[in-house]
Amino acid sequence: MTTIELDQVKLEAFAERMLGIQNDGALALMIGIGLRTGLLDKMAQLPPATSAEIAAATRLRERYVREWLAALVTGGIIEYNPDDRTYALPPEHAAWLTRAASPNNLAAQFIPPLDSVEDGIVAAFRSGGLHHHEYPRSPE
Repeated sequence: MTTIELDQVKLEAFAERMLGIQNDGALALMIGIGLRTGLLDKMAQLPPATSAEIAAATRLRERYVREWLAALVTGGIIEYNPDDRTYALPPEHAAWLTRAASPNNLAAQFIPPLDSVEDGIVAAFRSGGLHHHEYPRSPE
């Protein structure tokens, strides 16, 4: 049996790259959900607002909106003000992410078709639930 010596620097660099790909893939899905639910378009119109205010304005479930907001804050898409617990979509970001941004709207051009489970997630934002069995490719 042959033993393969791994270059630890290359190994760690590739691990970081893979983690970045995974994180960016999840962020792309969140952007697609924001486009399909109207969250991005509505946030572009609203002043800084709480998750409850954004949920009410879009007629979506606050818990899901709050989780979505957290993902987009972490990804640097949406800004969060901890003093008043409000979220804002900077106009410079809205210029690339909303329906009004066409033809620059990258979200509409390539993000929505990325994953087969997105329809179920979008429905969960409206109804409040998605069952584990609806994730056909999730690990068992």
